[in-house]
Amino acid sequence: MSEGNLVGIDDQAWSDRVACMALAAGMDYWDQPDGPWGAEANAQYRLGGAALARYDVSARGWLRSAVDDEHPGAAFRMALWAFREDYQDVGEAWLARAADLGHGDALNLIEMHDHCEYACIRGPRLADFLMAAVDEDCQDPAFAPEVARLFART
Repeated sequence: MSEGNLVGIDDQAWSDRVACMALAAGMDYWDQPDGPWGAEANAQYRLGGAALARYDVSARGWLRSAVDDEHPGAAFRMALWAFREDYQDVGEAWLARAADLGHGDALNLIEMHDHCEYACIRGPRLADFLMAAVDEDCQDPAFAPEVARLFART
């Protein structure tokens, strides 16, 4: 497959490619060393994000440490870690924590999920609606699409 041809690529490979491109481009709303969580928590968030992109088990420890200092981006990425491990309830709890800390993607996904649940929308249609909640202005373009897709399994 050529670099410009993504036809036939599976969801996992697509998520990996998007994460790597976004991280390489430095597109990260929550990478704020001067944020209220502090430079150390921000460094842990960055290390955790890099590990998460590689499916490295160290991601959990780095991100958890950053969440201890209330880093919203780290809480959002902890949700992805949990969803990948098939801990749906834990993933939802981390997503709620990210929303409580002000993460816009988490807020949008939870709101859309609640609307869809009220309308009895499930399965592939739920995934479509959640993916639509993650637009080009999302705060975590590296991981939000995968969070949306895995959150739809609930």
